[in-house]
Amino acid sequence: MKNNFFKHIPNRYKPIPFWSWNDKLSSFELLRQIEEFKEKGYGGFFMHSRVGLVTGYMSQEWMNLIKECINKAKELKIDAWLYDEDKWPSGFAGGEVPLANRDFCSRNLLLLRREEITQNDTPISQYNQDGICFYVCKRVEGYTYKHFNNTCYIDTMNSEAVGEFIKKTHEKYKKNFGKYFGNTVPGIFTDEPAYHMYNLTTVPSLPWSEKLPDFFYKMHGYNLCDNVISLFFEVGNFKKIRYDFFKAASKLFLESYTIQYSKWCKKNNIKMTGHYMFEDEIGKQIKFIGHAMPHYVHMDIPGVDKLRKHIEQFVTIKQLASVKEQFAKEQALCEIFGCIGQNSSFAERKWIADWAAVLGISLFNSHLSLYSMRGERKRDYPPNLFFQQPWWNEEGEFSDYIARISALASLGKSDTKILIIHPIESGWCVYSAYNARRGLPDGTEVYNIVFEQLSKAMLDSNIAFHYGDEEIIEGNACINNGNIKIGEMVYSCVIIPKCLTLRKTTVELLKDFKGDIISVAGTAYMTDGEDIPPEINYTQSFFKVPEAIKYLIAKNESNVTITDNSTGKLSSSIWSSRRLEDENEYIFFVNTDPKREVHASISFATNKIPYIIDLNSGNLHTVSFKRKEKDVLIDATFFGAGSMAVLLSEESAEFENIDYLKSGVCFNNFYCKEKLLIPGMDILEENVLPLQKIDLEIDGKTVIQNKHISNVWHNYFYNSAEGTPFSVTYKFDIETLPQGEICAVIEVAENLDLIEINGQKVTPFKKKGDTGVFDEKKSWKDVNFTKVYLKNYLKTGSNTLKIYGKKSNNIIELGEHLSLNNSNDHFPTEAETAYIIGNFKVNNIDNTYFSITQQDGTITSTNLTDSGYPFYGGRAKCSFSYTSNIDKEVLFKISNPHFSSAQILVNGKECDVLYSQPYIFKADMKCGENIIEIIISTTLYNLMGPNWNIDFPESVFTGPVQFVENIKYSDKLSFLPFGLEGIYEITMKRG
Repeated sequence: MKNNFFKHIPNRYKPIPFWSWNDKLSSFELLRQIEEFKEKGYGGFFMHSRVGLVTGYMSQEWMNLIKECINKAKELKIDAWLYDEDKWPSGFAGGEVPLANRDFCSRNLLLLRREEITQNDTPISQYNQDGICFYVCKRVEGYTYKHFNNTCYIDTMNSEAVGEFIKKTHEKYKKNFGKYFGNTVPGIFTDEPAYHMYNLTTVPSLPWSEKLPDFFYKMHGYNLCDNVISLFFEVGNFKKIRYDFFKAASKLFLESYTIQYSKWCKKNNIKMTGHYMFEDEIGKQIKFIGHAMPHYVHMDIPGVDKLRKHIEQFVTIKQLASVKEQFAKEQALCEIFGCIGQNSSFAERKWIADWAAVLGISLFNSHLSLYSMRGERKRDYPPNLFFQQPWWNEEGEFSDYIARISALASLGKSDTKILIIHPIESGWCVYSAYNARRGLPDGTEVYNIVFEQLSKAMLDSNIAFHYGDEEIIEGNACINNGNIKIGEMVYSCVIIPKCLTLRKTTVELLKDFKGDIISVAGTAYMTDGEDIPPEINYTQSFFKVPEAIKYLIAKNESNVTITDNSTGKLSSSIWSSRRLEDENEYIFFVNTDPKREVHASISFATNKIPYIIDLNSGNLHTVSFKRKEKDVLIDATFFGAGSMAVLLSEESAEFENIDYLKSGVCFNNFYCKEKLLIPGMDILEENVLPLQKIDLEIDGKTVIQNKHISNVWHNYFYNSAEGTPFSVTYKFDIETLPQGEICAVIEVAENLDLIEINGQKVTPFKKKGDTGVFDEKKSWKDVNFTKVYLKNYLKTGSNTLKIYGKKSNNIIELGEHLSLNNSNDHFPTEAETAYIIGNFKVNNIDNTYFSITQQDGTITSTNLTDSGYPFYGGRAKCSFSYTSNIDKEVLFKISNPHFSSAQILVNGKECDVLYSQPYIFKADMKCGENIIEIIISTTLYNLMGPNWNIDFPESVFTGPVQFVENIKYSDKLSFLPFGLEGIYEITMKRG
């Protein structure tokens, strides 16, 4: 059995964050941050250039810092992963590739009116539609894009351009660090390459390359340029022409970029990982990359990204997981947690991670750990998953959990017998760039809807399946004993969802297939995009998805059966995955509903003995179960987002029985005996009042008065000329002067010309240019949030804090920065929120007006947010006593938790860490009085927002734009509660 395996997970399964290199970098601070990663259970880090980088990308200083980080990683026995671009998408080498040769610049095929044609456009055809003369033009992109460092993206269908990218990036890394390849530097990340930068144009556009016409002719035998009108309008044999176009463009992109990249990595003993642009629904794949799955075949560790606070991208992950299993890839990576906001808790991250793991993700690439939160950097698609967060001390507990579910998703192989033919090539036939740019359906929706409905219904019914991409099938599939074999996987059932066309090679393969062939919502009537009906002997045809699901369940195709005892019906929210490894099997169960608990009866066929794997500790446990004929039956209550792992073994062993799992499952009922009184809460860090309403002067002129700071950044400050004098005036009220030290926190205060409080000059704790190691005595939360002592100059009533400086900043627009030639002479300034920190309370009137008053003892409320701490971004402690007349083990449950994490101490020793349902902990009570302490942590949302945006905190997406959406601004801030209602002693009753 693998008890020891789950206790001590190998490094390769541990999470690896995107480490945002986004400022003027200090080697001392970089090395300190690596120690933070190691301490919190991370398996390594991706060194990732991000918005705000000051140190020169790929400069000698950059190389020196990377070398120091590699050596530090080697010392700590974690991995230092490379990242291949200055920001993203990969390919332009920070601008060097497009500048090297105009032939390497990105190209597009555009549909333009005469007045829209520019000097970069070459008309190749024209067509009259609705009385308008349209021109199909080839465009070579100019050096005009700030995101690409005032250059442009590259032609990724041009192998020479991609070769130049590899030369400018990979070969340089090899020259400097090649000896570490395959050991301390295991791999390199490629991020969002695409054959078409669709979002850079406002007119109908398609991918283009000067290499494409010849490639198209060799593949299809006719001239592409003579038929480009059919790509935009329904002219001639347009379905066939569009099919051939996307087939050729996709293949050329695959060969020029992915295969060339993959071969270089294999030759140089470094793993290719990363993900492609928009791997999601059919229409998006066609726009940006053609189709996703064939690229994964050539990657060592293929990956996807999963952004936003939802779990809707199941097709994206199933595409990846299918290829990973078919080609026995080492792991499947997911860039995850990006854009879920500073208000996200461990519980929400667990919900998303469990969902990803049950679908097959086995390596978690956390987005994003910020070197610096200065200025625009803090708004870089939050959350920031790093030391600046109040909950960071508990990150190690969560990392261990992630490592275990990653390992679980990696062991053995998937128990899957059903193959669903991916309908993306039907989308090629009908995709309309003309309609897409007019806000109309692009033509692919009819196939995407059925495809997603079928996939979701099968997941809800716990019917295991993989996707079959026809490009992959053509080159890799064969018949094996009447079944279809793709790589390592063998399928006895094929499902063809609603589609228009199939490849001839797919049809020929199915002629010799002896298993079930099921059509859902209609059958294909074209072959290779031509009006040739494919000859397929369907064994079953269903008009609607539910009919097909009912048939599959009746055939016992589901791996497990999960009944929701509250409804008496099959549970649709609990998903499972079953994996086979030698003599053992593993089943992972996940409640995908984050709120509703499910009282479940689980059954699955096996003659083996089930054991529970505690994913929080790695221990194995016995569990109560019954046998009914060939099935094992287990009863369990899944809390919202609860998860459970089962090991099936022929080996009989004795382990401790288990009543509940911290991961969110109870096997027995529990009853609350009594509520224990909590005398109050103690604040463990400084309280804070952010000063967000300001007056701004630029070059001696007042441009803003008493407006929110979000009006400043991109309207006035960042677009001012370098060296422009500015001043920011902040005002705040004090009702009663607090006791103790009070400071202002001002970003890079050391680089300002003057700081005044009530007309008196004050001095920051750091000196100009001081970018050393984070020091809590000088800075607050972040290396660039500098403290300025204020106490001696404060007064009751109105106080005025004013800063003076000269604008110096490399941020140029929302989420964009300018590369600097000499970072050593750059001493940045910011016009940002200032923070007043100290031992005080904040009076809050209707979430619109805030003032400082004296702290008045212990807080008795269960919600600190409403008790003088609306912006608090730290930790708090509640303590209570428990008297026992004997030594015994006691169970406690926290009720109505409003925190990200809770550290439990019993009689001064750490007992447990909780961050998700059921918030139960077990404590050893000695005879006599016992002291239980619960230290809870909040998030940075109340402090940093954007809680002035009316969409928050409910929004599922947080990016830079949400911080400056003035049409959604409100003076009335939203706050999340912070605290806990109470503690209950509970008892478990079996049966």
